[in-house]
Amino acid sequence: MKLYRVLMVLVLGNVLAVTEIDYKMEVYTTNHMLGSIEPGEVDELVQSFICSFIAIPPLALLLFAPESAPTDANEEYSLDVVEGEQTIQLRISDYDAARQNAGEMVDINLDNITLSDMGGTRRNITEASVRRLLEEVESDPENVPFSTHEICRLIALFVTAKDLTKRFTVVLDSRRDCHLTDESHCVYRYRKFSEGYYEVSGINNRPGAKLTNGPRPPYNKCCTIT
Repeated sequence: MKLYRVLMVLVLGNVLAVTEIDYKMEVYTTNHMLGSIEPGEVDELVQSFICSFIAIPPLALLLFAPESAPTDANEEYSLDVVEGEQTIQLRISDYDAARQNAGEMVDINLDNITLSDMGGTRRNITEASVRRLLEEVESDPENVPFSTHEICRLIALFVTAKDLTKRFTVVLDSRRDCHLTDESHCVYRYRKFSEGYYEVSGINNRPGAKLTNGPRPPYNKCCTIT
């Protein structure tokens, strides 16, 4: 397995696209490493990505839906998505548990496991982390590890995890409301109340469901068009 990893690094340095089996190996490796560290360390990792300059759509793809990575006409994956997986692996390798478990990966027949299966494994870890981070922000708003804009990015990831078809851009208004605009130009607005973050709508800014303990935001409703 270690030899395979070394060869993969050498090969990927000289190509612009990779096959599904090679991409699967990267996703499997990332999942294994994510599963080897503590929840608090996963939170630190996710927090570092939220505070990065990576746009929300590719970040959501990386954290929640590796199976949705696009392919070219030859059904091969771009080097960008592979490099994203390797970036996560590199950051996880800073943790002692990941280094200690580095040799515990077993050889696996990747023909018997789908990218959808691996995507589900990824979400079981990362979606829980995003929820914990948002609950932390709601419970202690005076001592949060995020700027207001980064909290909006966190909200965008939390909402995306509930509906992986969404691709959001993030904007803060003068009231510090978080506006998420999807590819259909529908705008979803979230505001901080004393109990936490709620979706608000209408001229009266009536709060709807609380993000962290209410039902999934109703995406089929009539939305604001920009």
